[in-house]
Amino acid sequence: MDIDHDGAAQLPPLISSEPSTTHSNLSFPAADGTTPEHELPAAFNNSLPSFTAADGRTSEHEIQADADFDVDELPEGENLTAPRLDGPAHNAAMDLGSLADLNLRDEGQDMPSLVGNRTLDGLTEGCEPPPVLRIDDLRIAQEFLEALKNATLDSERLHPDVLERLRNPPTELLNLDDSALQLSIEIFLGMDRASEQHYDLVRHAVRRTHDIEMLSLSRVKRTVQEISGIRPVYDDMCINSCIAYTGPFAPLETCPTCNEPRYDQLRLADKGVRVPRQKALTNILGPQLQAEWATPEGAMAMRYRDECTRKIMEEVEMCVDGVPLIIPTYSDYIHGSEYLEAVARGDIQDTDTVLMLSIDGAQLYRSKQSDCWIYIWVNYNRAPDSRYKQAHVYVGGVIPGPKKPGNLDSFLFTGLHHVLALINEGLTIWDASTLATFVSRLFFAFVTADGPGMSAVNGLVGHSGAQHCRLYCGMPGRLKPGSGIYYPMALLPDNYTQPGSIHADIDLRALSVRPYKEVIKKYNQNMHKLLHGSRNVTRYHRLRLETGIAKPSIFSAFPSDRIFAIPGCFPADLMHLAALNIPDLLLSLWRGSMTCETGDSRDSWDWAVLKNRQVWKTHGAEVAAATPYLPSSFDRPPRNPAEKINSGYKAIEFLTYLFVLGPGIFYGLLPDIYWRHFCRLVRGLRIVHQKNIASADLGEAHRLLTDFVVEFETLYVRRKVSRIHFCRPSLHGLVHICPETTRTGPYSVKSQWGMERMIGDLGSQIRQPSNPFANLAQRALRRCQVNAMKAMLPCTENQVRIPRGAVDLKDGYVLLCAKEQYPHLIPEVDATPIIAYLQMKGAAVDESWLEKPTIAKWGRLQLPNRQIARSFWQERTKGLPQLRKGRNVKIQLNGKTEFAEVQYYFRMALQRDGPQHAFALVSVYSPPDQEILQESHNTLWSCCHTGIQGLRMIEAKFIEAMVAMVPHPRIEDETLHRKLDGRVYVGEKMGLDIMALAGIVDNAHVDN
Repeated sequence: MDIDHDGAAQLPPLISSEPSTTHSNLSFPAADGTTPEHELPAAFNNSLPSFTAADGRTSEHEIQADADFDVDELPEGENLTAPRLDGPAHNAAMDLGSLADLNLRDEGQDMPSLVGNRTLDGLTEGCEPPPVLRIDDLRIAQEFLEALKNATLDSERLHPDVLERLRNPPTELLNLDDSALQLSIEIFLGMDRASEQHYDLVRHAVRRTHDIEMLSLSRVKRTVQEISGIRPVYDDMCINSCIAYTGPFAPLETCPTCNEPRYDQLRLADKGVRVPRQKALTNILGPQLQAEWATPEGAMAMRYRDECTRKIMEEVEMCVDGVPLIIPTYSDYIHGSEYLEAVARGDIQDTDTVLMLSIDGAQLYRSKQSDCWIYIWVNYNRAPDSRYKQAHVYVGGVIPGPKKPGNLDSFLFTGLHHVLALINEGLTIWDASTLATFVSRLFFAFVTADGPGMSAVNGLVGHSGAQHCRLYCGMPGRLKPGSGIYYPMALLPDNYTQPGSIHADIDLRALSVRPYKEVIKKYNQNMHKLLHGSRNVTRYHRLRLETGIAKPSIFSAFPSDRIFAIPGCFPADLMHLAALNIPDLLLSLWRGSMTCETGDSRDSWDWAVLKNRQVWKTHGAEVAAATPYLPSSFDRPPRNPAEKINSGYKAIEFLTYLFVLGPGIFYGLLPDIYWRHFCRLVRGLRIVHQKNIASADLGEAHRLLTDFVVEFETLYVRRKVSRIHFCRPSLHGLVHICPETTRTGPYSVKSQWGMERMIGDLGSQIRQPSNPFANLAQRALRRCQVNAMKAMLPCTENQVRIPRGAVDLKDGYVLLCAKEQYPHLIPEVDATPIIAYLQMKGAAVDESWLEKPTIAKWGRLQLPNRQIARSFWQERTKGLPQLRKGRNVKIQLNGKTEFAEVQYYFRMALQRDGPQHAFALVSVYSPPDQEILQESHNTLWSCCHTGIQGLRMIEAKFIEAMVAMVPHPRIEDETLHRKLDGRVYVGEKMGLDIMALAGIVDNAHVDN
């Protein structure tokens, strides 16, 4: 690959290869005990009993007794789970996202609320013992795959109307010609979040005042169900959430895990009626996708992927003519090599629908066990700025608690069976923009989940195993003596003799740029070993330890041309990594609360600066004191960690605490070497949290994050056996973020923030505490039906309207009240920079105005990112304790990035009878302290307020974003304190683009 002088990668010619043939991802022994190619392992014989070790582990004696066992290898180059990974198309796609190139570049009861509420509860990463797994899991997983192999719509439990709709959708725009029906539906959709009582109140009021007989609530619900085509599919499940009675479990009447009966025994004995004790909900996907195309506007929105791909591929064709293609920015998954490779092979066509599944669990109540899991479908055919909006996210299913699901495959089975049926038969769609029908095939891109959730769906052993990496990079872990838990420690500890873990030092920089096709090849070879070598429990545990695979993933049932190659379709989750796991690791070290093992001493932990109780309390107070300086668009400010860190500290609080305030609040507190090391992490994570990542910036982030991980072991672990547990899996995950960005696009388009917001939003609507799980399922079903109706009736969608009195400036900028009704005389200090600007621009201004300049001030400005920048004029009457300062902004001034405090906004015509333009009077902050900026890897921008000397008049559209300007905290070092006295440091919202994608925006209607 060629690298241009700016560090941007150049894509070589991309020539389409032949589309791969459709076949199942994995070749498994058949459920009946026969296989056309290989002898069936004894473990898969259904007549054999389960092999279960008492403690889920294999003794050294058993492993040694089995040491002579030779497992068949795959033929060289054979790939069971992925499309062909050779030829020009693959080489071009890999070159586009080659990781090696990055090194060459410029080196009542508590309910869940809004996004960011995920806490550290239950996320003690790296401390859990490995799960007890049985060889029976292999047989059960294989039976689920067999049940999915030939999925058809006819084999599903679908209502005849739904089945007909999937194959023959309506071919005209939805028209509610009955006025009473339309009124009923529009009121029902508009009161989606209200109680049922409110609908009846409105219905009676309309009847009294307008003599219109609206539909009853039950009738309007049935009508919405019929029009939307979305009917619930329920599966019986174990009362303890062990299994859902699907696939091979369907005929059972007793849970094979806990032996609880499937049906209510009292009703069964009394009336002979089989009433399931608990049910899980699945909302089928097909009708929801059809609804997106049912209006011309919706159909156009669904063409985002096709149009963007066509543009990229046209540019690729230019390479054949000798014109180099430069991919300067990664902004979506369509820029990733994985997607472009699939397009080049012909696996993804123009009319296909690309999907992502995201799954996560949440506690509905803090005071009692109430685990509930939800999974959603994200439509990757839509643009990033709309695909995560609640109106376009499909709730795939709800798995009730109160315990977490045992066999997750059984709960996903119904939803995946439906998707595979649509893949096999195709989904017929009517395009309202062309008035034509076409058949769309679904393509499965990614599955996202947190660590525990991911290990349940990807079939790997999880982060406690010897092969711990969820991306299957091949880095072996090191066993912590006496624990049974492996940790991703790269450097060989001193005096370490643990068998199986004494491999030499691992070069993380080389490991991170390993071509992913090698990973896929190794995964398939190891899967072959596991499936055909597990003839007894001893061999199963030995191979599980060796390969890091516990069982085949249920997603292996997808044809290889309908899914990104396993395990590459299971990306890491940036939200849990950066906002929960990494903060927990660092704070545990700095507070000295990390477990101190025999042979170590906390007295030697020179980094544990927060170990002292008084220092920790003072530090916590300083964090809380930053709240008034954080704009309200920064969402929930971090509370005092000394008081609240163990009381549901939220993900968004950790993100702001560590990566917005962190470089400033730990400056002078952490020893210099540890502070600089921390700033590497901050800079790298700030880059990868962007939606649009410049290629050169991505190379910088990869270098910084990899260096952070390498130096972490040097600074903190120091090759000590007693500190192996410092090397948590999340630390290892940092080295893969940038390589995975080149392969699959920015992590912002795969983040769990949208999933978290959906969980919080649905949870906040629970109205029946006595049966919250059933109520949650009903809300999820209703959300899907309402979204489908709004897609088919765009007039019912909430149109974005600017508030009364506001002025739309175009390009996403809106002037908002408060405002002065009439122009007022401004002081000379304000008039001087304004007049200077007007003279520079050659504005035609009356002499009388120059003598007595008057301006009508405005208080707020909405930005394209939906933040609302305030002004000093609007905030001047509020005291600091009641304030969240929103008047500090990031601007582009004379081609440079600057930071400024807005005094006020105003409108003015530069020419007589010309149009009025919007401007802002700002006070620009001083340039940053260059020494601090360099030492902090460009993360700590420390500057001074320049007052009236810094006043400038600028165009309002020069403002890019809101920032926090936080005073430096008190530092014990007097010399350093004098240097920082009176200075402030800049805090930019972490993941601003991600939050905007998830629909987290400032509220334009507050404090008018």
